[in-house]
Amino acid sequence: MTGPLHEFLAGARRPGWKARPGAGSMGGKRMALTKRSARLAAGGLSLALTVAACGGGDTPPQGTETTPPVDETSAPPGGEDTPPPTDDEKGGTVNLLVGSEFEHLDPQRNFVTNSGNFGRLIYRTLTIYKEAPGQPIEVVGDLAEKWTSNKAFTKWTFTLKDGLKYEDGSDITTADLKYGIERSFSPDLSEGAPYARDFLDCPGYKGPYVKGNNGGKGCEAITTPDDKTIVFKLNQPVSEFDFTASLPTFSPVPEAKDTKTEYDQRPFSSGPYKIQSYNRGQSMVLVRNEHWDQATDPVRTALPDKWNLSIGINANTIDQRLLADTDPTAMSADTAVQAQSLGRLEQPGIAERAVPGTSQCIRYLSFNFLKPIMRDKALRQAIVYGVNREDYLTARGGPQFGDYVTSVIPESLQGFAPLPEYEIPPTGDPEKAKQFLEQSDYAGETLTMASVNEGQALAASEAMQESLGAIGIEVQLKQLAEDAYYTTVQDDKAAPDLIPAGWCPDWPSASTVIPPVFGEDTSNPGQAGVFNLSRYNDARAGQQNDTWERMDEIRRTIPDPVEAGKAWQALNAEIMADAPMLPLISDKFIFVHGSAITHFEISSNYGEPDLIKIGVAADAA
Repeated sequence: MTGPLHEFLAGARRPGWKARPGAGSMGGKRMALTKRSARLAAGGLSLALTVAACGGGDTPPQGTETTPPVDETSAPPGGEDTPPPTDDEKGGTVNLLVGSEFEHLDPQRNFVTNSGNFGRLIYRTLTIYKEAPGQPIEVVGDLAEKWTSNKAFTKWTFTLKDGLKYEDGSDITTADLKYGIERSFSPDLSEGAPYARDFLDCPGYKGPYVKGNNGGKGCEAITTPDDKTIVFKLNQPVSEFDFTASLPTFSPVPEAKDTKTEYDQRPFSSGPYKIQSYNRGQSMVLVRNEHWDQATDPVRTALPDKWNLSIGINANTIDQRLLADTDPTAMSADTAVQAQSLGRLEQPGIAERAVPGTSQCIRYLSFNFLKPIMRDKALRQAIVYGVNREDYLTARGGPQFGDYVTSVIPESLQGFAPLPEYEIPPTGDPEKAKQFLEQSDYAGETLTMASVNEGQALAASEAMQESLGAIGIEVQLKQLAEDAYYTTVQDDKAAPDLIPAGWCPDWPSASTVIPPVFGEDTSNPGQAGVFNLSRYNDARAGQQNDTWERMDEIRRTIPDPVEAGKAWQALNAEIMADAPMLPLISDKFIFVHGSAITHFEISSNYGEPDLIKIGVAADAA
């Protein structure tokens, strides 16, 4: 066997996306927790961070390429629309096998890649990433027909398309967008992407649920001159705000349909599908939103008539069903092939249904600086040298499922540089670890480590627990359900000493990595950001320099991507010299789908099958 799958099984690296030349720095501060964007979910090969984020386990990257934003007198590139599918391609039901429940479906709380990928079926954003195999990713208008910025990148204006409808046939308006974005300021919905709170110039605003909602004005940095125009006033230059506007935060929510935290159970559809039924943790059914208009949508094809979701399915069961092809219309987006099944992938009837992929998500082990014991740098260094990453990767499935890394910044981004102090043998360096341990104040205390409570994520945590035990550090696992993982480890009172996590760039800039992973919560000055799981700051690390202020300075004053990359590279090296985390691996994976599934492609943005393109063969429909 030759080709991509054979190379992948042999351990060959696959290329990732590259930042476009000339792209500005992000200008501001996920996931999943991409969290999502990007954030990475915390599971095993179950890919869970945007969307994001990307956060602690198996979900979301957000890298893309596009053309530069424009000034106030020019029109943005929109890309050519995807040719509409023919009628004979439409129809049928996809049976989606879901390993772990979505952490959030509320768009303003959705910042994990599996949730972000799926969320695109039920709601739309101002802009969206357009992907095609072998082609650079570009940002195109989703709800937005066009957008402009001033030359300082501090004011952005978006104009909506005609014919945009909700599932009940009512018009999507800019007032709904303003209200939806304002929801992200509410402390009750803080799990989502932080960028609206970071960038919009409405200091002290706490969202629409506060009595009076700022006298009915809401966030005054968002204005809506009419039903089709929305204007954003930013508190800093953000030359890639069109990237930002692709995140679920920038989805419309009609105030009359808002059920606050219960909106997770039934988001009101602006996309091609609507929720017919949802039994959390068990099942969901999507049916067509008959008011969605293909002519307004440049990327979604909406080929199936229906999506049946079976939620909480064991990864081995998913493997067995997909490999045996017992249901030709079945697939999974959050659960890749398990390690024990690799030997079957070259069998006839399976090889042609196996699709390899990579992600820009980086997995790492965070050290919680809120815990006094973890402020001991020598102890942190002992852990860095003591973890056997080879055993960790073996527990996750072996070299076919990851590459070792030395930095939380992916190699494809401006700002990446290998960090020599993290170029440690995959098996670790037990002798050096013991030397650091002797220099520390560690006296045999039991450290706690978060872990998803099943599958390869649990096995990987157990591997780290065992290797640290071998150098004399006692570790107890705090096992958590995957859909509660980030909610728990983001809680200062509940978070343990050691936190396995992951992060995916929200777009190709180190500014979507360093500030979220190590930075401040700009809506709560002096507090670590909700995705800064190490709760890192200089004072806790025993340093004098204020890295949070320097992050802000880079975002505000260095629009050139190359120069900004150099600044992020230098700051990352300085932070990592404090040993706030141990970089572990970047993800690789293989998905298998049923034989009746068509248009099965891996999204390089999400690192998962691209759900908005999936179809069902006519003879199975």
